[in-house]
Amino acid sequence: MTYTSIEQIETKFAKPAEDENQIDRNKRLKAKRQAIRRFNDSQRSTQARFKTTMSSTSRKQKSRSEQTTEQKQNAKKQKRIKYAAKQEQLKKQFLKLGCCNIDDYMEGIVEGNEIENSRHRFERMSNSCEYCYALKWKDETEGFCCQSGKVVLSPLSPAPPNLYNLLTSNDPVLKEPFVNQIRLYNNVLAFTSLRTKVIDDLATAKKGVYTLKIQGVLYQQISDLMPDNKKPKFAQIYFYDTDLNNQLQRRCKIFPQLNSNMLKMLQDELHNINPFVKSFTNAGNYFRNESISDMELIIHNTHGKDMIQYNQPTASEVAVILDLDHVPGERDIVLKTHEGRL
Repeated sequence: MTYTSIEQIETKFAKPAEDENQIDRNKRLKAKRQAIRRFNDSQRSTQARFKTTMSSTSRKQKSRSEQTTEQKQNAKKQKRIKYAAKQEQLKKQFLKLGCCNIDDYMEGIVEGNEIENSRHRFERMSNSCEYCYALKWKDETEGFCCQSGKVVLSPLSPAPPNLYNLLTSNDPVLKEPFVNQIRLYNNVLAFTSLRTKVIDDLATAKKGVYTLKIQGVLYQQISDLMPDNKKPKFAQIYFYDTDLNNQLQRRCKIFPQLNSNMLKMLQDELHNINPFVKSFTNAGNYFRNESISDMELIIHNTHGKDMIQYNQPTASEVAVILDLDHVPGERDIVLKTHEGRL
């Protein structure tokens, strides 16, 4: 036990109220002397460390005050070199996968049951939970998903009809599921593009499991709403030309391998149910019809839901404001004219 004062030791080893024999008394006094000795040793050690630290700090301060400007600059340069070396060492540690480096990966290290072509085969997720109907692999426990009915989640909203077809039907031209191209369908209809710094050492690796690691912040980038070369992309398509046939043709030129009929159904569905699509197309019409040269388009946060969790927006919860006198809020998205462009 560690004591913080002599008084605490005196209280701990005080003479008991009842009678004690000589043997117990000797044990108590011996333990008391040992506790006092350890306490005094600890105090002396603490004081010595404090004096050493103070002395070292004083020497460093005195040394810095006596340095010339050139010496101070050299000292800062050495600190930057040490910092860069430390960062490089941390980066190398960061690039390690578990206990081995990705360059040391060998196909033969994959061992165990259900191995096929040096890869673990999961089989199909054919087991369904009788309570929440979650699909699981055969080795997953019964209560892994919902604790055997103890956790009850609200039912998911049904998928829009055309999106459901994208997920469940086949492309009649390519003779394969539409979902195989789901990333391209998503990208060609997206408003923004992802931007971040990717660790290329892992992203371009030819061996092992594909791993994507980033450094810094992952953010969404939105470009100018009026393109330079008359070839709009992403959010520009919604704003530049509100004619749906023209929008479809532009998207088909970007990814010609996509099924134009499926793309048209998804595009029309977004125009019917997505509040952001309606906001951008309305703003585009206003921008062209009114021939204005200075405008701010503000996607205003009007609902009070928990923004940490994902909440599907509705038309009543998304407001686009074209008033230059409006002061944007903390979570508003502002697009405005700059050097004659929006």
